[in-house]
Amino acid sequence: MRETRRLATRQVAGWHLSGLADTVELLISELVANSVRHTPGPIRLTLEIGDGRLRCEGSPAFSPHGRPAVS
Repeated sequence: MRETRRLATRQVAGWHLSGLADTVELLISELVANSVRHTPGPIRLTLEIGDGRLRCEGSPAFSPHGRPAVS
C-alpha cells in the first residue's frame, strides 16, 4: 500500500496539485484497504484529471456493489 500511495502522490505533484496530496493519500489508502479486504483479485487504481476535477477510482471489477437495505 505504501508504494501505491507514493505513486499517487508523485502523479498528483506532476499535475501541480500537491495541495491535494494528503487527501489523495487518504483516499488511495481507503480504496486499497477495502479492495484487499473485500475482493479476491488484483487491484487496479486509476487517477484521472479533467474538467478541473481529480478522479480516483478502483477498477470496475472491484467497485462496491449496493445491497438492499435490511429493515
